[in-house]
Amino acid sequence: WGEFFRISPFTYGESVAQEYFYIHEEAITKSSEKADDAETCIQCSKNFRIVEKERGFYKELNLPEPRKCPACRHNDRITRRNPRALWQRTCSKCSSDTWTSYAPDRSEKIYCEKCYLEEVY
Repeated sequence: WGEFFRISPFTYGESVAQEYFYIHEEAITKSSEKADDAETCIQCSKNFRIVEKERGFYKELNLPEPRKCPACRHNDRITRRNPRALWQRTCSKCSSDTWTSYAPDRSEKIYCEKCYLEEVY
């Protein structure tokens, strides 16, 4: 009595609640939330779970199970994106100037819109 029931079917560590309502790690370990079948992230050491559907997906595609938590995997994907900047480069086909998100020091072929459409269609 006196305590309101938990609203979410997910534990604190499985939800985005940690981004909005920070709780010290000691308080989490003292709570009744268990992580019996949890994996430990090799990057940040947080526990995470792989649900059976996800495990089946990896097995079906013959992929290794992740060793990093979803947040670390997401951060890794974000760092591999092109930066939010545009550079003026020369089209590899017709030598006209065009804007691209690929930096000048990268080796990709850059096509202007006209040459790209000719190449693709």
